[in-house]
Amino acid sequence: MKKLIFLFSLVSLVFTACTDKVTEMVTYKINEPVFMSYQTFRNSVKISPEPQKIVNLGKMCFYEGYLYISESGKGIHIIDNRNPANPQIIGFIELLGNADLSIRNGMLYADSFIDLVWFDISNPAQPALEGRLENVFTSTLPKMENNHGFDYSTCYSDENKGVIVGWEVTEKTEEVTNYTGGIWGNPEVLMDRGFAFNSSNIGITLGVTVSMSRFTIYNDNLYAVINNEMNIFDLKSDVPKKATKNIYLGWNVETIFSYKDNMFLGTPTGMLIYSVKDPLKPEYQSSFQHIFGCDPLVVEDDIAYVTVHSGSACGQNSNELIIINLSSG
Repeated sequence: MKKLIFLFSLVSLVFTACTDKVTEMVTYKINEPVFMSYQTFRNSVKISPEPQKIVNLGKMCFYEGYLYISESGKGIHIIDNRNPANPQIIGFIELLGNADLSIRNGMLYADSFIDLVWFDISNPAQPALEGRLENVFTSTLPKMENNHGFDYSTCYSDENKGVIVGWEVTEKTEEVTNYTGGIWGNPEVLMDRGFAFNSSNIGITLGVTVSMSRFTIYNDNLYAVINNEMNIFDLKSDVPKKATKNIYLGWNVETIFSYKDNMFLGTPTGMLIYSVKDPLKPEYQSSFQHIFGCDPLVVEDDIAYVTVHSGSACGQNSNELIIINLSSG
């Protein structure tokens, strides 16, 4: 009987130790969203013949002797590269929230935060805005320049607030309850609140994109990967349209590359291969896993070149070039 009483007392002691709690005031910094009205946002596109200095080099696309270079969040620089020894910046498309671009048959397609826009570049010196598909990229947020995090519950666009176009760092102080002892010890304040921290066609001419592009074109479709979803747009008519519902990939995809009848997707943990023999129903084929890291990739002559590199958003310091032979299927 004494043994049972002792055991019960021990369990009570452990349970009490695991549920002790301490309340304290915590001060921290956080990114709060900056909103812009939809009308102001969508009227902000400007095309200038005046060269703009490239401050932060982004995604690139090469098309018929010209380079189109995005500057993250700001717009697209147009460079005449017909004489590679003397490239000339000939214009700039101011496009808020731009990160990616792709070109097909003289038409440049680009993202602008939540929208897809397209420009006629038959005359590269005078691009013309042709149209916009609204609210097709629902999970896109501006880039953060720090590691303060943000609150998911405040980061959504609606008719009253407008679209999120930036961040403002603010300092907050609030009362926090911490559990001490056992597995409950010292949880992170921000994580408790759901905060997060900071990619050959007959009769068709395509721009050549680089290894970090999240846009690619296959036949008559534009494929865009945003976070863990694939968007497919039908480009056969003058006005692009959503070809199918967004396809959930299960991974946050950093880059997409089209080769033959397959899409090669780079993720922080490896390369995924999807068949697009049925263009509107991409089918998972296989994957190659590697250590966690940023993951640009390209494919040529049945060889995939996967680069894993370090960086502030990659979470490690390893740098690798992985070469994969795809000829065996």
